[in-house]
Amino acid sequence: MAPLFRASAALGEALAGDRTLGREDRTVLGTVSVFIIALAVFAAALPVVVGWIVAFVAGWFGLTTAIRAYLQARRANAEERKAALEDGAQT
Repeated sequence: MAPLFRASAALGEALAGDRTLGREDRTVLGTVSVFIIALAVFAAALPVVVGWIVAFVAGWFGLTTAIRAYLQARRANAEERKAALEDGAQT
């Protein structure tokens, strides 16, 4: 994961004009741009399919974040109850 993060940071700096790219980085940037253009053409040609994909991904993210929020709230409530019981026992 770290190499991917470093590559994205390097490409971000290059796109912002803060860094020049080496030969390998230019190849990666060119490949990524061709992929993005192909994705744009696909989205323009088949907007219904892309819409369903976006809806699925958004629904998936929404569902997983809702479950995570619920679990975090339960954990926080349990910790608060435990702390309240410990405070009551100490006094």
